[in-house]
Amino acid sequence: MAVETPSLLIVHQNPNMAKTLATLLSEDYDIYIARQASQVSQIIESTAIHLVLATQQLPDSTGLVLFSELRRNRPHIVRILIVDAEDKRNIDIGDAISREVIHRYLEEPLTSSIFLEAVRRGIQLCQNLEPPPEHSDLPPDAEQEDQGERLEAASEESMEEPGSEASATEASEAESLHHAGQAYGSMQQERERQQALAIIEEKQTRIENLEAIQKQLIQEKEELLDRLVQAQKENMAMTVLRQENVRLTEENTLLKDERQSFEQRIASLETQSEELRGELEGARGQLSSLGMLQDLGSVNVPTPAELRETVDPLEIYEKSAEWCMQFTQLRKLCSILDLKVHRADQEISELHEQIAGLRTQFDREKMGLMKKISEYEEQYHSFRQELEAQTALCDRLEREKEELAGKLL
Repeated sequence: MAVETPSLLIVHQNPNMAKTLATLLSEDYDIYIARQASQVSQIIESTAIHLVLATQQLPDSTGLVLFSELRRNRPHIVRILIVDAEDKRNIDIGDAISREVIHRYLEEPLTSSIFLEAVRRGIQLCQNLEPPPEHSDLPPDAEQEDQGERLEAASEESMEEPGSEASATEASEAESLHHAGQAYGSMQQERERQQALAIIEEKQTRIENLEAIQKQLIQEKEELLDRLVQAQKENMAMTVLRQENVRLTEENTLLKDERQSFEQRIASLETQSEELRGELEGARGQLSSLGMLQDLGSVNVPTPAELRETVDPLEIYEKSAEWCMQFTQLRKLCSILDLKVHRADQEISELHEQIAGLRTQFDREKMGLMKKISEYEEQYHSFRQELEAQTALCDRLEREKEELAGKLL
């Protein structure tokens, strides 16, 4: 019976090769792909498969074992084995064909025209191997005989002598089919070549785009390195500012020590001033006692000789003048010390303000630099991840390009 859209199952351990074969057959057939023999039964149970293409070497079995099971369970499915030179030496192809384990075999490396012709002939053979209908009026023996008669008729038609008219007609039809197969094979090869060239051009365009992106990433990486160098320079400047801050702190400590020494000197001068005031008070007491003597003298006026013996006015005057001069010098010295202390306080306040301003500026610049450094590190890690991803993608595209070039050749 005729099949409008035959279904084919490709069992191949290499997924790329299976996809390539499926591309060649996808326009005329419904294609299913399996990688292991264990997946075949599930596909056949859910889908009406007409032809199975399988390689001898499979991950979990062999092609002959798989086809032996199909011969027992699904004898109507056409079985084509794909072998390489080593498989052909290790297995008996003739025995497998004679025992009807396989119907045909193809030897790698495959040629598209031979491959397509083998599949076409397999589909034609599948029409003679269709399973009998579920409700048949013929007994099982009659059905087997009918199927055997159809196979014998097909074999007899292929074995008729070329001298008869029927054989001549069939020969001309076979020749026309052969030419049509060759034309189809050449067209298929040209289409495959065009598809492969289009894929290579697309891969080349993607590679060029990725190379441009890689160059851009390299430039951005160089810019990021320049920014990191600038950040290191700014960090060195911050180190210099820290050292300057330490120096100003030391100078502030020295000024505090000098201020303490000034305060100690002022305290000692105040003590000396108090002592001088005490002495001055003592002198004033002596002067008062002298006044009291004068008051007493008004009652009982002493003689000049007695006055000379009792008090020396010149000595008192000289001592008073000396004390007044010392007091005046002490007052001037206290004023000078107060002025120096005031200036020292002003300088200390200015230094405190400068230190506070420098510390604020340092903290602000430090926070900005730390923020910039963190941003640069994040950008660097992001650029590095993108560069690694683009490099891996370039490598994968190069491998795909090499595989496509190898397949094209």
